[in-house]
Amino acid sequence: MRLVAARVRKVMSVQDSGRLALDEGLTTLVGKNESGKTAMLQALYRANPLPSGHPTAFAARRDYPRRDLGPDRDRIDDVRPVTLEVELDYADRQRLERSGERLPTTPLYVSRRYGDDALHWAVDEDGTPLDVSPGTLADLTAMLPGFQYFDDHNVLPGSVSIRRLQELDAADLYPSERTALALLRLAGIADASFGADEHEEHEAALAAAATRLTDQLLAYWSQNRDLSVELDLQTVGLASPEPWLHVRVRDERRGVSLNVAERSSGFLWFFSFLAAFSEFAEQERRVVLLDEPGMNLHANAQGDLLRYLKEQLEPHHQVVYSTHSPYLVDAGRLSRCRVLENVGDRGTTVSSELWTAGPETTVPLLAALGADLARTLVSSPHQLLVSSPSDVTYLAVMGDLLRSEGGRALDPRWTVTPMGGASGLPTTLALLGTTATSATVLMDGPAGSRGAVEELVNRGAISTDHLVPLTDLTGTLDADLEDLFDAEWYLRLLAESGGPVLSHRRLVGKRFLRTPPRRRIVHQAETVLGHRFDRFQPAAHLLRERSRVLETVDADTKQRFQQLIDRLNALIEPPLPR
Repeated sequence: MRLVAARVRKVMSVQDSGRLALDEGLTTLVGKNESGKTAMLQALYRANPLPSGHPTAFAARRDYPRRDLGPDRDRIDDVRPVTLEVELDYADRQRLERSGERLPTTPLYVSRRYGDDALHWAVDEDGTPLDVSPGTLADLTAMLPGFQYFDDHNVLPGSVSIRRLQELDAADLYPSERTALALLRLAGIADASFGADEHEEHEAALAAAATRLTDQLLAYWSQNRDLSVELDLQTVGLASPEPWLHVRVRDERRGVSLNVAERSSGFLWFFSFLAAFSEFAEQERRVVLLDEPGMNLHANAQGDLLRYLKEQLEPHHQVVYSTHSPYLVDAGRLSRCRVLENVGDRGTTVSSELWTAGPETTVPLLAALGADLARTLVSSPHQLLVSSPSDVTYLAVMGDLLRSEGGRALDPRWTVTPMGGASGLPTTLALLGTTATSATVLMDGPAGSRGAVEELVNRGAISTDHLVPLTDLTGTLDADLEDLFDAEWYLRLLAESGGPVLSHRRLVGKRFLRTPPRRRIVHQAETVLGHRFDRFQPAAHLLRERSRVLETVDADTKQRFQQLIDRLNALIEPPLPR
């Protein structure tokens, strides 16, 4: 059985969430503070909860929206706070239909109510009861995956009473104690007696569990690979000796062993997470719910956590987690993300339409895309930094034109990245790190106003051999990439794109125009207009209408672009064969 979607109603800030579509593997909930992410996860958890130390049943006084408690008092018991949409796989369906039951081929719905703890199976979201035998209902309920919830309250304590873990029902343990119980179960001694005769045997079982956790730490904790986990069993008390479990972490680099509670909060969270889920990772399929996981982790460690979710949990379970961090958003799989917004009287709503949400909500998504772009940028050995996105378009389109006529396009090994002008160069070079010295910069602007660039050269941040001034190609005192085009041709392109209509005559009449020109064509046009215009608009038009527009490009323009491309390609060794 697989969970397809869920809907939450009348739980804390949620009036009606709408349909929350769930991925077969990972689903990421993104929303700003107070958007209702925790309310959504806790409601999902109570649909079919596994012991975690958190409340497992809905309580109107705690969970129902406060402002509606009075007006809704007579119907609260019938409200369905959570409804799950599930699909039966082939094996499940065959098993159920052997008894002669005929089940709908459409998804089934199962919900809970405030008034009881039973699961209510239905054929539609409106709650029309599923007409099958009690035995089949029991079988369906047994097939429903359990929901396991983990948040900061589940972080492992450094020391815990084993007697308390054994004597209390798992549902009555605190969240942190529930994680400690997972450690004992991992060691296989959760129900064992702890007399003196069994001490050595239990120590060996704990050592085996410690080795297993250490192996996971080394595989998914990149911050310090010299760590090992130690599980220590001690007896406390004279009149009534009581066994206690102490969790320690040894740092071979520093030669010290510390109680896990004395490690950094980020490490403690990751270790607790591994401890809680290691015993279940290879067992029956379940739904794992993580509320703001790894918020105290370094960005790289959050990447380790995301890798663990994808490699260890996703193959066996469905995982739903909330986050603010771009490093826990898989930029290559944004279709897995859902955005949550708290919209006035409507309360919390959820949507798969990511970019319809407000800018504050989508910040982690945009940051994730930016981080992914940065990783791509840094990994490329041949960086070509240009001023604007329009430069990327002009180089690509003109290169294609030259190649179609027997010339040469830009070497495909270049990674062309806009940096936002010379002012963005220091930031871009800092981002590139150790590869910055091999980056090439296509320099626009006046030939004599490159103080910031010269400072970077003097500091060794970039090589002078990899600075390519556009003024070298135009023979002018000032140049952008647009100045490689014929001026009248560019003004026609600007007008055709829906931009301002300017005649070359108006520019010629201006006093700043000289031979050779002292100002770039873009600067000249903006001076005449009295305001700036969108430089990408004509580039986008050229990209859309290239087959028609490129027919009018003159030979001198082609020659200038060919000279530029050849000069850039010559900086890559070895050059591609012509």
